[in-house]
Amino acid sequence: MSSPFEQIMTWFSELPPGHKQDAAFLVGALMPGIQIDTELEAIADSFVSGVRSLNHDSFKEYGLTLALKTLIEHQLINQRRSKTAGKEIKSTLERLAKQHSSETFKTQAEQAEFRAAQWVVSCKKWDDMAAKHLAADNLVDYYMRSQLV
Repeated sequence: MSSPFEQIMTWFSELPPGHKQDAAFLVGALMPGIQIDTELEAIADSFVSGVRSLNHDSFKEYGLTLALKTLIEHQLINQRRSKTAGKEIKSTLERLAKQHSSETFKTQAEQAEFRAAQWVVSCKKWDDMAAKHLAADNLVDYYMRSQLV
């Protein structure tokens, strides 16, 4: 069985490319101890290598897993699991497009509901994985057991 940390990294690796960029920026910007490359093409790989560089032993992995779980749930999952989030984002982007006469905001607004629907699926995958591998008792059992071996 792979560790809870590896379960998180697998979930991240299976995200659609745009979601990886969102997650890498929103989580990586707040993650203590890493610097991420904010160029869109490099941000996901930069995030993964930065996070992996912090994983020195099972004690550090336990703390890293807790930090990732908390940041991912706070910055992504809790914000994007509902279908109404896409409508709110679309409305905001449409307003910004109009205010700034911005084609970029207009294009993002047109894609907002589709991206939001994708996030609902990604959040469901997170919830399923988290229920199985990241519940508090499971984390303690896994990491305390690994210290005894």
